[in-house]
Amino acid sequence: MAKIKKKNLTILFLSTIVTSSMSTYVFSCVDKVFGTDISSFANYDWIKEEPYFKGYEEVSPIKAPVQNVQKIESNTILPNSYFDLSTQSTAFKTKLEIKKQATTGVPLNSKFLPNGNYVSDFKKVKREDFYNETNKLVDWTSLADLDAKYNKSKIKLQDTEKTMLAWTKYQDPQTKELNMSTIMESTSLSNSNIGNKRVYERSFNNYQYNDILVSWAGAIDEGIIVPPAKNQVEKAHLNGTKILGNIFLDGYHGLTKQNLKGFLDKDDMGKYKVTSVLIEMAVYLGFDGWFWNNEPNGASPNSTVVDTKITTEIMKQLKDEIKLSSNSQVQKLEVYGYKNYGRLSAKEDGRVDLEAEDIYNNTDYFIQDFWNFSDGLQNYFEENNISENDRFKVFNMYNAGAWVDSKIWLDKNKIGKRDLRDLNYIPLDQNGEPFTNTYLMEEAYLAQPKDGKLETITFKEKDDESTNEKIKGSKNSISFFAAHVPYDIASQEMDEIAGNNKTKNVDLDVYGMVAANNYDDMMYTGANKALSDLDKGVAAYPHSWNQDWSKIYKDKSYGIGNLIQEKTVLIDSNNFFKTNFSTGQGKKFVTANIGKNFSTIENYPWSNTNIADVQPTYKWDLTKKSSEEVVINANSKNPITGFYDYKNVYLKGNSISLGSGYNQKGEIQESTWDANSEYTWNIMGSNYKETSEKNISAVLRVPKSFDQKNTSIHIIDNNGKKITLDTSVEKLSYESDANYNWIELVAKTNSQIAKIGITIKTNSEDQKFLISCGEIKVTKNEGSKIKKENNAEDKSSIKIESLIKKNNKTSLRFSFNDSSYDENDKYAYYEIYYKNLDNKLVRLTENITNNFYIKDLNNNTSSIYIKKIPNNTSYEDISWFQFSI
Repeated sequence: MAKIKKKNLTILFLSTIVTSSMSTYVFSCVDKVFGTDISSFANYDWIKEEPYFKGYEEVSPIKAPVQNVQKIESNTILPNSYFDLSTQSTAFKTKLEIKKQATTGVPLNSKFLPNGNYVSDFKKVKREDFYNETNKLVDWTSLADLDAKYNKSKIKLQDTEKTMLAWTKYQDPQTKELNMSTIMESTSLSNSNIGNKRVYERSFNNYQYNDILVSWAGAIDEGIIVPPAKNQVEKAHLNGTKILGNIFLDGYHGLTKQNLKGFLDKDDMGKYKVTSVLIEMAVYLGFDGWFWNNEPNGASPNSTVVDTKITTEIMKQLKDEIKLSSNSQVQKLEVYGYKNYGRLSAKEDGRVDLEAEDIYNNTDYFIQDFWNFSDGLQNYFEENNISENDRFKVFNMYNAGAWVDSKIWLDKNKIGKRDLRDLNYIPLDQNGEPFTNTYLMEEAYLAQPKDGKLETITFKEKDDESTNEKIKGSKNSISFFAAHVPYDIASQEMDEIAGNNKTKNVDLDVYGMVAANNYDDMMYTGANKALSDLDKGVAAYPHSWNQDWSKIYKDKSYGIGNLIQEKTVLIDSNNFFKTNFSTGQGKKFVTANIGKNFSTIENYPWSNTNIADVQPTYKWDLTKKSSEEVVINANSKNPITGFYDYKNVYLKGNSISLGSGYNQKGEIQESTWDANSEYTWNIMGSNYKETSEKNISAVLRVPKSFDQKNTSIHIIDNNGKKITLDTSVEKLSYESDANYNWIELVAKTNSQIAKIGITIKTNSEDQKFLISCGEIKVTKNEGSKIKKENNAEDKSSIKIESLIKKNNKTSLRFSFNDSSYDENDKYAYYEIYYKNLDNKLVRLTENITNNFYIKDLNNNTSSIYIKKIPNNTSYEDISWFQFSI
């Protein structure tokens, strides 16, 4: 029987690599001058990043504040026609990035090549200086990198705990999930650190199951040391997920001895210089460590590029330096190791991978390559007396991005239907016995049951009656490579909708975001988009698709969440929590105003996860009580399930809505709700063990036919009992359509809390409608709402750092010295506007930190406004600032 051909990790990444073209070099026979004249570059075309954004003139303006605006001073600098990279450094840049940054001044996401640039990439030089190097990795410091502060995250990793109650009885609280997702489609040229004017981008929202996120990136001509983008760090940390940079030593795609030379520099004591730089980079930029992709020789013999003993020694020095540091921030850093074909093995398995074991012993966590299983790991753990806790520091990996017959294998027919227990359970045969050898197991995977029922691979849960504990339950942690596949599926559907036209537009992008989020939810909570103890999946590796397989997958639902208990930031140590469920994208932006009213900024497509929110814990937990309790999900006879909704927005760019589906504009469709029924929508999981008073509020969009009795806040207590709280209801002053209102529900409780949600009681007739939730807040005490008071001697000010004027347009970098800026404030953010000729304000950008970039303002613009949204949504505390340029 034919075997599945195993693809290497980096080969599957090839589709994401973008190759930079060469810049034009300047050569003068007279002056004998070589190099690059960056002042002569043509204007940068933003069409690829922002295909339909025509300019700020199309953005709908809002009224300017007439009082309580603090005028602040700004420095004066002379404008230039370009950003002069010959006299200042933004660290390593590719040739295409030099063109982009020189003409726009835009801060770019960080990434590095060990040897850096040639000086001649940035300016004209003499012949003998043409190959002089600059921006070497080992020379990097944050002070010398003008882009560094734009890539420095603010939000610290939030404390999390497992939810008080598991959603299903088979979820394991020890099992970790590591997600390797190419969130950035290209290693270079990106400025996601400051956002874009486009709705669609790759993202991630299921942090409740995700412990570690690897921002997968790397290409030999773009950067092989790649920190995660600032905006990714902010969103991951707010949701309590660690995020790693990538050390991408990839010998399959062009890595050479010369490329790696700068990586191997030593100091006078024989220590590798790069370890200190990697530590400084992680601490300053604010991420949690490094994923080391150790395959420098590719398929060639060891030492073709570098002896892997050298790279393992660097890992050891990195780990030791972290361990011995007296800096608490350094001590928290972690190193994860991987090698191509790497596996941990016991002697009885007959395959001993000494290099893999060496990496395992010199890193904090180890990821096995594809096609490795828990039975072999179990033998290794036992032979080496590995503690139970340390066993979950090893991950078996699944390739979500495999292609079969020139198609994505985990497509919309299979996503959310793959039984994933072979990653962390002992695979058993049809009789419930361990396989006697690997070949029998492979045959079982490839076997094709004809009746759709026969299981050729089986597993035993923790509560199984078997007396053999060695074959029951989870044995290790799990990892998913190419986990951005939901966005690949959505992107293909976008192409189908666009047809031959292929023109990008707002509606198509909204569809793409809704579809991608929908498929991502399926990957984590199954095709039903709801977990249950009865979920079943198919344990099959990539294969061709036919009618027999179609029968097998029918009615299946299984997701990553079936294996891992949810984690939550709603815990006793967190005195104040709020979320508007923003994914960090939108086709419009809703902003709050003083006086608790709202302004909707239309024609403002945006993607900026710097200001994203905590995501809902449950995707999607809905039950109906009529004569009995019934689970309602995406595949129910009358389906009602959750979606991210970019049309019906309370604040920022989206809400979450219960509906039946979505159309080609990404608009969520109404569901039919049964008459005289009580629906329980659990949204947030928590672990509030203390019995102190907690104030809970929620903002909903509901049909106008609803009155106070139709909706209320409920909790699920520590015993799993639902308690409907005494809830007050207030209609909000908010623009809505003829059939819906926005309302705020408020309640309080002293109970222990496992879940927070909304109870919906329907009227006496069946009715079609959407229910949307735009906000949930939990306040444990009033002290959390106290804002930082300004020192009377402190003054806010603006520092303009660059001013580029070209073709009647102005682009600038500036920093806002906000006297009330709080490094520990995870919710406050800034909105930036300019005043137009009609004395109205036009939206420019937004950020959680106080460093900003604005591009292509009209030269007649002179007045910039900053709106600070406070952390507690007390609308009276909104602050306005104004300065002139």
